[in-house]
Amino acid sequence: MKWNSQRLALLVLCLALAGIDARADDGSGAVSAEAAPEAMPDPIPAAASGQEAGEAEPVPSPPAVTVVLDNSWQLRSEQEPVLRLVTRGDTAKATTAKVAGALLSAFAGGTTTGTFSKEQLKGKWVDSLPDPTGPLMVPMLQQRIEELVLSRSGPVSPPPLRIEARPGVWTLIYQELGRSDTPYELRYQAVIVARDATVASAPPPSLVPRLECRPEPQTMTLAKWQDDGYARVHEVAADYARQCTELAAGQLEAWLATQEAPEAPEMPPADAMTPAVALSPPVLPELEAAAGGPEGMGMEQ
Repeated sequence: MKWNSQRLALLVLCLALAGIDARADDGSGAVSAEAAPEAMPDPIPAAASGQEAGEAEPVPSPPAVTVVLDNSWQLRSEQEPVLRLVTRGDTAKATTAKVAGALLSAFAGGTTTGTFSKEQLKGKWVDSLPDPTGPLMVPMLQQRIEELVLSRSGPVSPPPLRIEARPGVWTLIYQELGRSDTPYELRYQAVIVARDATVASAPPPSLVPRLECRPEPQTMTLAKWQDDGYARVHEVAADYARQCTELAAGQLEAWLATQEAPEAPEMPPADAMTPAVALSPPVLPELEAAAGGPEGMGMEQ
């Protein structure tokens, strides 16, 4: 009886094991190869992205040349960035006001003040004729100086340059007050400063003496200047901007030439050098006679 019980227990155990194997074969078991979690990929190391963990982003280097318009002087002086036209009529109005002021001062027992010049007159602003420094000379400087810097092939590269173009005078003004057909001259002046863009001081020192460009004024009657919507003013403004651009480029080219490292002189090869020759010291005749001739001095004849 005991033996039969053991056989029955063994039979039940075998059936249970067989059921587990069957569930595993048909995919219904709790443990399955398909149900096994997928292996997670290894994390990408920080070095694979080209940057170590915690490393700061690289700071991009400044461009070789940056040209900017510096119109701070115009803003401080309330100067409009357009052409100032001064006519004989402006002088006549100023003179009338000056005389009236002098008479009033005389009646009040005061004294009159000094005179004025036509350059001090405000005149009127011609909005359609902007100062050529910004729209014309700045892009010209950018292109011309970039070509100049990038064409250098010396061993020493120049620092990144910051070129500041400052507007100055932009005036169409009469020459002679007493002539109704007086010529008018177109005056232009600008200041160009070159700085090292990597220097942190404000402002960085100028690399070359600042250039004050003042082209020779062109003259013609006011009617000719005003023909066809001031066409001649536009043409001459472009010519003035080109003149100043070339002057600045020439100044910078001379400065760049001084920044190149001098070449070391070539040394001749070692086998071409003349060997040193040992020379005997000269013998004075008095010493030779005192020693009894050359034999007494141990010298061969």
